[in-house]
Amino acid sequence: MEPEIPIELVYLFIEASRDSLATLLQWSLVSKQCLSEARRYKFERIELKRQFNSAGEELVSVSHRMQMLRSVLTNNKSFCAYVRYLSVDFEPLTDETASLYAMHLPAILLLLPLLSSLAISNSGPHATYSWSKLPAQLKESIHRCLLASSITRLRFANFSNFSSYLVTSNPSLEHLSLENIWRQIEVTSRMPGSIAASQRLKSISVTGKGASALLDACIRLNPQGFSTIVAVVWPIANQRHIDVLNRAARLCVESLQEVTLDIGLPQPFRRADFNTSNLQNLPQVKKLTLSTTIDLFFEDGVDDAPGYGSHTSLFRDIVQSQHELEVLCIKARVEAFEHATRRPILIPNPSAWKEIDGHLCLPRSRSTLPQTSIYFTIFREQELPDNVHLSPEYTEQMYAIRTQLQKEANEVLCRSVGAGNTTIVIDIDSGCVL
Repeated sequence: MEPEIPIELVYLFIEASRDSLATLLQWSLVSKQCLSEARRYKFERIELKRQFNSAGEELVSVSHRMQMLRSVLTNNKSFCAYVRYLSVDFEPLTDETASLYAMHLPAILLLLPLLSSLAISNSGPHATYSWSKLPAQLKESIHRCLLASSITRLRFANFSNFSSYLVTSNPSLEHLSLENIWRQIEVTSRMPGSIAASQRLKSISVTGKGASALLDACIRLNPQGFSTIVAVVWPIANQRHIDVLNRAARLCVESLQEVTLDIGLPQPFRRADFNTSNLQNLPQVKKLTLSTTIDLFFEDGVDDAPGYGSHTSLFRDIVQSQHELEVLCIKARVEAFEHATRRPILIPNPSAWKEIDGHLCLPRSRSTLPQTSIYFTIFREQELPDNVHLSPEYTEQMYAIRTQLQKEANEVLCRSVGAGNTTIVIDIDSGCVL
């Protein structure tokens, strides 16, 4: 008699297949036990998003998919307990689609008692859609869902007139993501009743310019909710971003471990125009990620002078202020042009890079130096005519830029590269070459 595989081991195999629907469907055919276990993962994540064919035509509208989902869940109540993640990407909102959302989404949310993660975004033709214009029934159902103790993760994207109570009212919220969110002006006297004092965030991810105002209001309303943050992803595109990040960081000095900053300050960037000292006063963290875009159209730049090197000097100051790093990652998207190789130097602000290199090799309390990864990605923002884009000469120029960047990066980071703790990777965006 052949030995049987323990069912617990089979369940581990099924769990390892959770991201492959095809594999889960195969497991469903093995036995009733495997069918039941596979269902846990088949219905764990539900995404309602727009899908298009190769001609750019929409195949099935989100509102129609929402209607079908409601029907499936209503007729198969056992499936509802498996759903943990729901993502809804609103199509262009019209009176018709808004009324369909108001009809079906509230019913769907009521059917999902164990939902832990909710993501709502707008993919219409405009950058943002006013949250205040959504049907009242729809907004009330979303707010009611947010009050559930099972909800620990929220993501909102591309909305204006967004209310801070959607962030502060959830008692169990741990992970918050806001992308291109703009806050509405609220009556402060109405807000205390919408604050969950027990809220303790663990991570915040912010992209776009508007969300800092929203989070500034949230910090003032419930500062304790920010005292346990472990990881922060934050844009730096204006002074308010810097100030709000500093305010949040002061609240989580003991817990903060990971910081990711996307530096998008205007170029040419002058120190006199911004107070960046707060970025050098961030708590000591274990992992730091810095990213920016380098434009090779600028003339040579050094500290406090117009030029593309200015962001690098800011990188230097931030890195030098961190003395307990275990992991450092620097990402630079390099916007190139066909004659960039005529420049004597491509690497932005070599002296600042050399100072970063020196700091990475300094003796410290930790026995090992921080593991450092430097990524340069060469890209073109402007579309090129096909005859240029596909020409061998143009492709050759892009590879020449990569070769020169690699050489210069190895030179300015020679000490840490030689010590074996720094890796340099230079890629070319697929849109730049054949």
